[in-house]
Amino acid sequence: RDVFRGPIWERRPWKKRLRMRWNGSGKTRPRRDDGYEPRVLLYETGLPVERWEYDKK
Repeated sequence: RDVFRGPIWERRPWKKRLRMRWNGSGKTRPRRDDGYEPRVLLYETGLPVERWEYDKK
C-alpha cells in the first residue's frame, strides 16, 4: 500500500489543497477474483463487479 496516496496522507495539516473526499479523487479498483476470497460486489446494487476500474462519483 502506498502511504503517500492514502487517506492519512491527505489529512496532513500542510496539505491545504487536497482534503479527504470520495468524489473527484480518481478511480477505485476492486479486488480481482482469485477463487479463494468471496467475489467483490458493487455497493450500490449488490451485484458482482463487471469491470476492474470505476470512476468515483
